[in-house]
Amino acid sequence: MRLKRRLFITFLYLQLRPQLNDTINFCVIGEVAQLSALKQYEGRNVSNASVRVKKVETIEEARACEVLFIQTNNQARANELYQALAGFPVLTVAEYRAFAQPAAIILFVQTNNRLAFEVNHTVAVEAQLSLSYKLLRLARKVNMTAP
Repeated sequence: MRLKRRLFITFLYLQLRPQLNDTINFCVIGEVAQLSALKQYEGRNVSNASVRVKKVETIEEARACEVLFIQTNNQARANELYQALAGFPVLTVAEYRAFAQPAAIILFVQTNNRLAFEVNHTVAVEAQLSLSYKLLRLARKVNMTAP
């Protein structure tokens, strides 16, 4: 979990947002086991913006996030979130589950007992997010299919 938390903050540093506000909303939706651990980044300064960590419940709240960690075992709920966020500049992050996560921009995966992540660049482009070359280089796999 500690490595995953470090990766979250790295994503914030390496993601190029269309417009940077004075607050970066780092949100968690679904199961919130990670929320208290992520709270340690509350108030941290990233590119002259203060990080705010919060739990969100609704799609409207999720659309106001710069980074959204989707943590659910419910395939229908995950699909609903991805569809509702399509086209919104929200960096979606999820963990690999038994079901597909095709619309997560960043997907955590376990490979040979090591934590890695994959990037769905196609979904990032559709969300009008420009991801840095450094972030793409760190990914285990990058989906670059044209939208």
